[in-house]
Amino acid sequence: MNEQIINDQTINEQITKPKKISDLYKAGAIISLIAAILVLLLCIVYFANSFIQLINLISANRIVELGKIDPASYATLKWTLIIIIIFLPFIMAASSISIYLSTKTLTNQTYEHKIALSVLSIIFGLLFGIIGGTFMLIADHFKCEK
Repeated sequence: MNEQIINDQTINEQITKPKKISDLYKAGAIISLIAAILVLLLCIVYFANSFIQLINLISANRIVELGKIDPASYATLKWTLIIIIIFLPFIMAASSISIYLSTKTLTNQTYEHKIALSVLSIIFGLLFGIIGGTFMLIADHFKCEK
């Protein structure tokens, strides 16, 4: 019984504070960091583009009165606002969390956030995120201790 407790404590110490992280895990974390930064930049560019599109829509006199709206303009306005209000903040928050976890993992040299960072990278990181998240998940952190 004591041997199992000591073994569990050793495994927990290895997960939270190993002496060196695996090169594959480090590469996955760096790729994940790059992917999260790219997603965040794409969200900012899309937000700016949508804002410009809304300004053009309003200034082009397509919306004459509040009651009379062109159907194409209304659909564009509706979907742009839905994407800006609902989806962009969620995606930006997820990529910001991914950036934070990647930098924390790389600076502290720890496997503490391995699963959370990998899942966030796979879901929100486009192609680079899928590659980086897979690298982090398959990295074996028990062979790396020297």
